[in-house]
Amino acid sequence: MRAHRQTLSQALSAIAADPVREAIADNDQITLLGGRGRAGLILRFALPNVLPAPPDMPHWSWLVNHRAEGVIGAFCLVLAAVLVLPIPFGNMLPAFAISLIALGVLELDGLWVMIGTMTGLVSLFIVAGVVSALVGSTILLLSHAFG
Repeated sequence: MRAHRQTLSQALSAIAADPVREAIADNDQITLLGGRGRAGLILRFALPNVLPAPPDMPHWSWLVNHRAEGVIGAFCLVLAAVLVLPIPFGNMLPAFAISLIALGVLELDGLWVMIGTMTGLVSLFIVAGVVSALVGSTILLLSHAFG
């Protein structure tokens, strides 16, 4: 099955669901995804180079110790609550922040947890501004319509 009009994740899921295959080989990806297969390979080989720090060189490890996990979890819960709100474009930045925090926790790198936390705080301010503007404009509209 050639996946011309599918997203990469849909095409890879279809390849993985094939009962004949035990694994997805590089050649399978190139062949079955057509011209996009090479871009998928480039992404797969480039992505590990984005990791926060070389192995065994974590930064600010005090931000990823056992005591900090509760605070990190609570903040991610707040960000996750914002994710489910029906706010236009209000979920991208909190999701990105959660991803950065998760990357930092996985790599035991507090620097990435801090970057994710700062991104999360910025996203909360932006979402609060959007909600404030929506509520204010709704009140103004209703006051002009019925007042």
